Amino acid sequence: MLTPALRRPGIAAAASAAALLVLALPVLNLHTSQSGLDALPNSAPTVPTIKKIQDAFSNGRAAGSEVAIQANLDARATQKAIAAFKAKVVAARLNTGKIEVEANAAHTVARVDIPLVGKGTDSVSNAALRTLRNDILPSTIGKVSGAEYGVTGPTASSADQNALLKQKAPIVFGFVLIFAFLSLLVTFRSIVIALKAVVLNLLSVGAAYGVLVAVFQWGWGAGLLGFQANGGIASWLADLHVRDPLRPLDGLPRVHPEPRA
Repeated sequence: MLTPALRRPGIAAAASAAALLVLALPVLNLHTSQSGLDALPNSAPTVPTIKKIQDAFSNGRAAGSEVAIQANLDARATQKAIAAFKAKVVAARLNTGKIEVEANAAHTVARVDIPLVGKGTDSVSNAALRTLRNDILPSTIGKVSGAEYGVTGPTASSADQNALLKQKAPIVFGFVLIFAFLSLLVTFRSIVIALKAVVLNLLSVGAAYGVLVAVFQWGWGAGLLGFQANGGIASWLADLHVRDPLRPLDGLPRVHPEPRA
């Protein structure tokens, strides 16, 4: 098997690198998300039952969002702002069920539960989240003096984690690759060996994640493998190589809170 490659090492290396680059191309469209119920197969005994419960109790849906509001809830301005907020959410058709408001005993903090449209991590849910954060909340709760707010929940956590991953990944990759190159350079005292090790690791990792995106994000071969793609890769899985692209580490990602209003 190795004889043809050894006879023409240049051609074999070029062909292998080209194949790995093609396999790695889907990585450019990598989208991380928190897997929800839609990623589970209907063949699982418990999934149909869970879906029936979620249909009956809409606020338990995976696409739910929670808006935390810190303000004087007894003030008329705050009450009017919360009422306006609910009305705008309904008018924009961002919810699929009843919007519920709960407050603490001191009436200083309120939680607004909104069953968002969409599946939780798809484009519909993310668009609804952006409308909540960028348009509706600033024009209602944001107008109340001294009020602070934030959006959390599965959709917000997935969107924030994905955004932070894309923002920090180039910095982490650059640091790790430079550090690995310098370590190999000092160890072997050879620029060629150091460069080859870094490039080959990048190609292999890129190809692996490219196949991961094509199959589990785009759904290529989903019918053959018996699963349903949900348009994203589990964020904790992508996080492993962002922290160290040359060596997987164990651990889970952190949930990033909503920035202060």
